[in-house]
Amino acid sequence: MDASTLAPDDRWHFWIDRGGTFTDIVAKRPDGTLFGAPDRPLEATIAALVRLPGIGRWTAEYIALRGLGYADAFPTGDLGLVRAWSRLARRTASAADLDRRAATWRPYRGYAAMLLWSLA
Repeated sequence: MDASTLAPDDRWHFWIDRGGTFTDIVAKRPDGTLFGAPDRPLEATIAALVRLPGIGRWTAEYIALRGLGYADAFPTGDLGLVRAWSRLARRTASAADLDRRAATWRPYRGYAAMLLWSLA
């Protein structure tokens, strides 16, 4: 199914295309039952997404954050996030450094990610 044929209320808007994978997600997700719902644990949603071809951990976290609205989703290892955190921390930080710090932001790490991206 081509996402462009879906009604506006039945599609999501993603800027990445992984050879049809996002089109499949768009076509299957409108009712909220497959990949995420407010009462489904984030890790269960991530696990379901990474089983799809072409979807890794970063992409699954990004989908959970931006597409499904999980406030605690945090795209670990994102270069923009690490760079912004390095600037704020006034030292060269690694992804592991950022992950340790981000643990203190639970359950709202996604909001921190959005803020860091705005500073990147």
